[in-house]
Amino acid sequence: MKRYYLCALATLALSGCFPAEVTLENSATRTPTILFYPGSDVLDDLLIIDGVNYFGKAQYQIDDPIGDIGFRLNDGRRVQAECIRQGKDIIGEVECKRYEVYRSSFDLIPVGAQANRPSMF
Repeated sequence: MKRYYLCALATLALSGCFPAEVTLENSATRTPTILFYPGSDVLDDLLIIDGVNYFGKAQYQIDDPIGDIGFRLNDGRRVQAECIRQGKDIIGEVECKRYEVYRSSFDLIPVGAQANRPSMF
């Protein structure tokens, strides 16, 4: 009975995890959709590309909605993108609507790849 209880708890805990989907244009991935799962202070962020997990840390400024974004993989490879299109969010604040990669040492997300702002839902 304990085993079933633990399995049920684990299933409920994991069911709350929704990824942000990022669809790339001009990338080397077989499937252009990347899934991003945010981590925490003790758990790394996760990118899933073509069914492979890549752990690291997302890099962005929380107080700059049109600033550059990036991702540093645990092995040191890095991707950085800049905002190329701005727009308004649902409450009328300016936010970035589209990004373009300007620096990358990660072959699956090359320089020049573009993506719209990911949606959490």
